[in-house]
Amino acid sequence: MSSRAPRTEVIIVGRKPLLRYVLATITSLNRGSEEVVVRGRGRSVSKCVDVVMTLKRSFFRDLEIRGISVGTDEVRIGERTINLSYIEVRVGRRKGVRG
Repeated sequence: MSSRAPRTEVIIVGRKPLLRYVLATITSLNRGSEEVVVRGRGRSVSKCVDVVMTLKRSFFRDLEIRGISVGTDEVRIGERTINLSYIEVRVGRRKGVRG
């Protein structure tokens, strides 16, 4: 039995088309990552949710949402500090179910 920690990758959702993030997550899961964190910040929060739901509905029947966390990042722009909301959705594939 291996003593290595499970591989977790982070996909940061931004301005690119939705399917780019879906493909990046599929690739990460198929390469052996046990868990992928899909993270969206600011205007990308809703796109992050869309990525996860597209994966669940169209690509992986065995995809499970393992956790959701929300919060606020303080971002400094010049002299101003603004608050940006974020969402992180941890997803992985259930053991023993393939589809």
